[in-house]
Amino acid sequence: MGERALNFKAPRVPLRKLQTLGLPRLLLARLVPYKEGLDSRGKAGFGASHFRPFATRYVPLHNPPAGHRAPGKTTRKEAFHPMARSSSKAAPKAPAKPVYVLNGPNLNLLGQREPEIYGSTTLADIEKQVKAKAKSLGLGVVCRQSNHEGDLVDWIQEAREKAAAVILNAAAYSHTSIAIHDALATLDIPVIEVHISNVYKRESFRHHSTVSSVATGVICGLGTIGYELALEAVKSKL
Repeated sequence: MGERALNFKAPRVPLRKLQTLGLPRLLLARLVPYKEGLDSRGKAGFGASHFRPFATRYVPLHNPPAGHRAPGKTTRKEAFHPMARSSSKAAPKAPAKPVYVLNGPNLNLLGQREPEIYGSTTLADIEKQVKAKAKSLGLGVVCRQSNHEGDLVDWIQEAREKAAAVILNAAAYSHTSIAIHDALATLDIPVIEVHISNVYKRESFRHHSTVSSVATGVICGLGTIGYELALEAVKSKL
């Protein structure tokens, strides 16, 4: 093109405006003049504000910082692919359902009742540990305890719609309750049975569980850490 091209009276176009139009980088490069190390205003390097099109040599623009995008501006991909525009912003995820951690009769006395078997950890301590572990795994939890069989059945039925999984220490009801067994059988979510003590080292009537046959898995005899292990098991199943 030669020197005449440099003297062509083209309108000044702000570089910032060109960049925000979503033009391809190669096209922008062809609009930026560079001759003998001088910009369109006769100064070394690039001009800070305006550039004229057409020149004898061209250099590419510097790449913008990684992840940079002007607020409210359309990306090049969105400009040429309309479908990309609708999918560029992920839809917010629905809140995850919590894990129900249910404890049965007499477990409200943990820390006081038979500490040689159950230890000195209270139910409040267990619930605190469970919530901390659940948070580290990205899970929500609902902790409940009742001495009444009907309450446990109601909560298990509620879990069908409102829970992602159930962790259940039914305590003495584990060995006797057909109602809890039948309620658990209606669930299609993970169910982990937990026992703090090793029931198979205790009285023979504790060796049978009506829960185990409808549970996903059983954690027994590891103390209160069994609840945390149950959460890890649930996480692996979700």
